[in-house]
Amino acid sequence: LETVQSCLLNSMGCLSPCPAPLTASMAASATNVVVGTTVNFTGAATNASGYSYYINPALPFANTLNSSYTFNSIGSFWVKFRAISNNSLCIDALDSLQITVSCNANALFNASSTSINEGTTVNFTNNSTGGTTNAWTLNNVPISNAVNYSYTFSTAGNYYVCLTVSNNICSDIYCQTIG
Repeated sequence: LETVQSCLLNSMGCLSPCPAPLTASMAASATNVVVGTTVNFTGAATNASGYSYYINPALPFANTLNSSYTFNSIGSFWVKFRAISNNSLCIDALDSLQITVSCNANALFNASSTSINEGTTVNFTNNSTGGTTNAWTLNNVPISNAVNYSYTFSTAGNYYVCLTVSNNICSDIYCQTIG
């Protein structure tokens, strides 16, 4: 019985209430961004003695009310803002939001013909955005790094043409069956 009584007396329910409860909220300059973008965070808190920003969940990146972070990888990231109390009777307050980071390289091309007969020449026009390098493949075999590409098919049939565009951070691929 003494153990139960001691446990109950030491629980938060037996302590005096927090004299100044904390609140925390945050806003972001954007929640859907392309890789390499810096997002600004604005925090608001009451009765806090300190602040922390974290990403996924244990990477701290700031201890100020307002901060910014540059997202250099693709994915979805939970950003958490914590208002910290120096009063042991009070519980820290937390707010969070999700940032979605996508690649800004988008591969796309047009083919001058989608019907392939023996000797047909097809011009592939690159309509991609955000890329600095190009890689063309024909049936998974590398054929060119040019921006645009022309190919003369020696036999009729179906061919699988892909264009991969890349920049210094990410890449994208677009494929089309010709024939």
